[in-house]
Amino acid sequence: MTLYDADGLRRHDVSLIECSLKVVDLDHPPEYYCLSYTWGAPAKYGPLGNSLVCPILCNGEVLHVTENLYCFLRRLRDLSTLCHRTFWIDAICVNQQDKKERSDQVRLMADIYTSASMVVSWLGEEDKHTQPGFVWLRKLKAVSDHSPHNLSRLANFAPDSWLSVANIFQRTYFTRAWIIQEVVLAKAVKVLCGRQEIEWSAIAEASHFLSTLFLDRGEFQLGTEEFLGTHTLLLYLLIKARSFEATDPRDKVYSLLGLVHDYARCKPGLAPSYKADETQAPAIAYIRAAIDILEDSDDLLLLSCVEGEAFQKLSTGPLPSWVPDWSAREPTGLRVTGYERYSTSMSLKQQAHIDKTSLTLSLRGIKLDYVTMVGEAKRDVLLEKPFPKWLEIIETLETRYGPARNEHKLDVLWRTLIVNTAGCPPELVSKTPQVSEFVRPFTLSQHLRLFRTNEGYLGLGSECLQAGDSVWIVPGSRVPLILRPHKVEMSSANRCRLVGGTYLHGFMEGAAVSPAFTGKTMSEIEASMEAFVLV
Repeated sequence: MTLYDADGLRRHDVSLIECSLKVVDLDHPPEYYCLSYTWGAPAKYGPLGNSLVCPILCNGEVLHVTENLYCFLRRLRDLSTLCHRTFWIDAICVNQQDKKERSDQVRLMADIYTSASMVVSWLGEEDKHTQPGFVWLRKLKAVSDHSPHNLSRLANFAPDSWLSVANIFQRTYFTRAWIIQEVVLAKAVKVLCGRQEIEWSAIAEASHFLSTLFLDRGEFQLGTEEFLGTHTLLLYLLIKARSFEATDPRDKVYSLLGLVHDYARCKPGLAPSYKADETQAPAIAYIRAAIDILEDSDDLLLLSCVEGEAFQKLSTGPLPSWVPDWSAREPTGLRVTGYERYSTSMSLKQQAHIDKTSLTLSLRGIKLDYVTMVGEAKRDVLLEKPFPKWLEIIETLETRYGPARNEHKLDVLWRTLIVNTAGCPPELVSKTPQVSEFVRPFTLSQHLRLFRTNEGYLGLGSECLQAGDSVWIVPGSRVPLILRPHKVEMSSANRCRLVGGTYLHGFMEGAAVSPAFTGKTMSEIEASMEAFVLV
């Protein structure tokens, strides 16, 4: 797409946006730029919508685009450095009504953005925060080397400067799932917000600096290299991108495929398709991704990403309980925090089988215990609501916890609430800011529930868990899993629904499968495992 400038308009109407389209060979492309933007309102509470209400002329024919894109085209026409450039813009270059063309273009998205000379990130029109926000982002970049001298300069940041920076990051653009691929694959990125420009590196480094500044605990960081030893890159990306948004739920998967291009090419089931029955397509995309991930890894981390039926967002009916609903953006369950540090099942081997017809997952495991008491949801407690059930659970525990009776139950309580991912906390009775600072990083996963098992063990699991659910040690999963019986007539199989991963204090390092705890040899422990089917 190439834009006509205002001086060259055939109709002598400066309010009219005109452009021309041409077909090119992606194997031998001309120099072109790609646009990265959001269809809807660029500001979180902005007035613009995603309706196609603004007319432009494209190859002499009227084409309606969104208001945000129209604003960009108007700005583009006034930018002498960009107005004559050839651009690839999805809403103009792809017939969005033709599902086959849309599917084909999405499959080419990685090549399209990789081949572009530059990606222009359009944040929308500027406001009063934009110019000072960009100034302070550049200053944050300058202090991001973490040296004590530079960190002390943060004290010079006025409150208004933080407000301006926050305003930048609250723009809708930074919530789009597609921007991950569009920016990562780019050779260069220019960021525009109205008339203001900033280099992407300033935004990226400031963002990274702020995230590490406010969550600076090594055990919470999960690096790519460490992760990919046992998991597929696709799962890593799905976890990291879970909080991002996509208008079409399928795009929570499709938007990441360009980053695993070689892997995706070998997985025909992952090929983007917008032609399928609209009522089933998102579920199909998530199921196929789950199957490929499980087939390519001995690790069952995927099962710990399940959010529980109460938090599923898809309106197309429930997914199999072992398939995460990636459209559910809120952090639920244990997330990925600390997963690599656990080893609940030690070296026991799994024999997983996926029935692609019935969409069931067959596994083996050890039924350790079952839930007898559940407390209030963690999010309610954080809102300072009463928590009598928590207190009741603590009262029923033995003063000295576990088989060895070597921990006080209050120590077990705070370690369970933070899934044992930190050292010693401040005094439990303290009300100082030190306590708030200690607890704050552990409140990110709020949809959790304290529970007690029949044998008197304390755990933290999905808000969806109920009394009667069972706790299993499942080879391949580094954390215990909570299962719920699935009653189906005429079925003799041990059929269950997965509630989610859980933390069970005292059992995260393999105690349940150790000869010292069980009094059995490893061969006897393996022989005692039961088969079950997740539906």
